[in-house]
Amino acid sequence: MEWQPIDQTDFSGGVNWNDIETVLQDKEVADARNVRLTIRKSLRQRTGFTQYNATVVNDATTEIKSGIQFEDYSGSFVPVVQAGDGKLYKGDTALPGTGGAFTAIFTEGSSPETAVMDSMWGKLVATNNVDGPIVWEGTYGQCMGCKKTSDTNVNFADYSIAASDLDTSTEINIDALDSDHTDYLYIGFNVPTVTGVYITMKTGANVNTNTATATWEYCASGSWTTISTGYSDGTLADGKTFAQSGLVSWTAVTTDLKVVDGRELYWIRVHPSADLSATVRITGIKVTYNPQAMKNIPSALEFYPLSVKTTSTEDANTVFKDYTKEATDGAVSTVVSVGALTVTTGAIYIASASKFSQIKIEMSPIIVVGMIVLVIVVEIILHFSG
Repeated sequence: MEWQPIDQTDFSGGVNWNDIETVLQDKEVADARNVRLTIRKSLRQRTGFTQYNATVVNDATTEIKSGIQFEDYSGSFVPVVQAGDGKLYKGDTALPGTGGAFTAIFTEGSSPETAVMDSMWGKLVATNNVDGPIVWEGTYGQCMGCKKTSDTNVNFADYSIAASDLDTSTEINIDALDSDHTDYLYIGFNVPTVTGVYITMKTGANVNTNTATATWEYCASGSWTTISTGYSDGTLADGKTFAQSGLVSWTAVTTDLKVVDGRELYWIRVHPSADLSATVRITGIKVTYNPQAMKNIPSALEFYPLSVKTTSTEDANTVFKDYTKEATDGAVSTVVSVGALTVTTGAIYIASASKFSQIKIEMSPIIVVGMIVLVIVVEIILHFSG
C-alpha cells in the first residue's frame, strides 16, 4: 500500500518538546513558528515581515521594552532588544554593558507584538504579524552541507558533519584541490542570501603553501556565476589562498535551491586558480548572512527513523518484527537481526515523518555461531533532504 497524506487539524496535544523533533505524539504539532500570540493571548497565523537594517535606536526617545542575548557560533554574546517603536534591535556589546549602538535588524509592519525565541541550533527566530518567521544567527551561522568532488560531480566526499560540528578533530580534506575545473568544494546553507563564509584552517603543516587564488561561485537561474562584487579573501596570505583562517566576504548574493549529491540546499562552490599543496585541512565552516525569511529546510543534519521493522514473509500473511528501539537507541549492545531475510520475500521497512535523501546504517562485526552467520545492524540514521 502506498503512503497517503493525512490532514491533521487537531493539535490539542501541544507543541512537541522531544529532543528528536520528528518523534511526534498523538495530536502534537512539530513547532509553533507559524503563529503569533496576540495581546489578547489568542493564536493567529503570521502574515509577513519587513527587513530593516539601517536605523539606530534613539536611546533618548525610544522605550526599550525587553531584552535577551544569545551566544552565536563565534562564541560571542549578541544582545537583542525589543523597543516601543515596534522594531527589534541588535547591540554590538554583550549585556550588561552599554549595549553599544543598537541597530534595527527588522521591524513589524503594524503593531509591536514581536515574539523572540532561541531555537534548537542557537538561531534567533523572531515572529510578528506581518511576514515571518525570519531567522538570524548572529555573527556566524551554521554550514548545513559540505561536499568535495574531484571528477566534476560524478563522485563526492561528504564533509557536512565535519564542517558544522565545531570539533577541531574532524577535518575537511582539500588536499591537492586542483585548477582544472573538475575539483570543487561545495558549501550548502538553509538560507538563500549569504554575505560570506568563515573558514577555520587546521594550523601547522595543514595550510596551503602554493601560490593560488580562489574563485567562489553561486548558482543563479541554473548557472554558476563568479562572486566578484565586494569580494575579499581573508584566507589569503602572501598570494596563497587557504593559507590561514579567515572570513571570505562579498556583497550579498542570492543562490538557487539546488540538489548536490542528493542534498537540496542553497549551495556555493569554490575552486583554486592553481593546485593546492598536498595536505590542506579545514576544521570548520560558518556562514554570514543578514536577517531573512526562514525556508522549509529541516535544521537537523541527521535524525532517527520513527519505525524500523523487518519481515521474511512479504505477502498477504506478512509478519513484522519491530526493531525500532534497537535501531535508534544508539547502543551497540542492542541490534537489528537481518540475517534471515531472503532475496524474494525479506525486507526492512523504515518509516520517517520527514523526507530524507540518505540512510546511514551502522553494522556490527560478523558473528559466527556454530555454522550460522548472523548479520546484525547496530544503528540506522536518516539524512534529511529538502
